[in-house]
Amino acid sequence: MCAILSKNGIEIGNIAEREFFVEVYRFLATRHSLNSINWDNYLNDSIFHLVFAQPGMIDPETTQKYVDATTADARTQIALDYMGRTNPHDGNQQLKKT
Repeated sequence: MCAILSKNGIEIGNIAEREFFVEVYRFLATRHSLNSINWDNYLNDSIFHLVFAQPGMIDPETTQKYVDATTADARTQIALDYMGRTNPHDGNQQLKKT
């Protein structure tokens, strides 16, 4: 997704922080949602803010640990630890991860 945006001159920034959010709170953006965003003014577009994780959604200390981690396994462990502390998933949703 980021490569496609970048190819079209759109740099949303804070990629590692956004990846952390997505690793913790799994979601899927539909083509319809993405096509609903005004990409000429995405920073002020409400759909963009709803679809894409925004900086500051997870506490800064944990986010910095994730950003500073040097391996994918370390990042995943930080995400798992955060999920264990905050329990962001309800019911059996945790079992449905792929």
